[in-house]
Formats: sequence, C-alpha cells, structure tokens
Amino acid sequence: ATKNRAAVPKEKQAWLGINTKAIGPEEITKFQEHEVKGLPETDVSGYLVVGVVVGSPAGTAGLRPTARKHGSKGSNPEDFSSVGDIIIEIDGQPAMGRFSSYLATRQAGDTVSLKIMRNGKFETLTVSLALRPN
Repeated sequence: ATKNRAAVPKEKQAWLGINTKAIGPEEITKFQEHEVKGLPETDVSGYLVVGVVVGSPAGTAGLRPTARKHGSKGSNPEDFSSVGDIIIEIDGQPAMGRFSSYLATRQAGDTVSLKIMRNGKFETLTVSLALRPN
C-alpha cells in the first residue's frame, strides 16, 4: 500500500545511516568467493554496505560494513579485509534501482525489512528508521 505514496518532506525523511555501492551479480560473486570459498553462484544484484554510521538505525540493527585493508584505495575484493552485507531486497521488493526512492517514501519510526547477503547466506533484518540528523 506504500508504493504510490509521495515523497516525505526532507525534514521528516527516514534515515538508515549507511553508505552503499550498487553491485551486480558478477561483483557479488567475486566478493562472496573472496570472502567464503565454494559458494553457490548467485544471480542477484544489490547494494554493498560500505559504511555504517555509529548509533544509526543500521548500526543498531547490526548491518555490517565492508572493511578496507589498511592503506588500500582500490575496489577489488583483495583490497578489503572483510566484505560487508549486501542489501538484496527492501520490504520484499528488489532493492536495486529503487532503494533510495523507496526510503524517501518512509518516515522516521517506520520499520523496513532488509533481505541481505552475509558471508554467502541470506538473512533478513528488521530496521526501525530514525529521523535524519541535521
């Protein structure tokens, strides 16, 4: 029922507290193989969590960011000491291409369900959104 809701005014907009990078199936497979050998092939795309704000809704829910190796500036799997969560779905819908716009229709206090890939396995986290800090 929330699909056609208009965007919420900026001052009331929900906040998750993450930085992400859109990645496709090839990148996900590459990252996941680097992290855990022998995983099944995946045909999904989503958003790699590259940063989580301390104390944010995402941090409270336990979303894990990617950790870059000390001094590394690249974006290949070898440049990371651990791969963060990959957000595949939000509230049962594919996240790719609609993640930000969907969050823009939500208000602080709403909860969203995130299907993530972590270490090659799918998990679902429920996150209570907060008001974006100024």
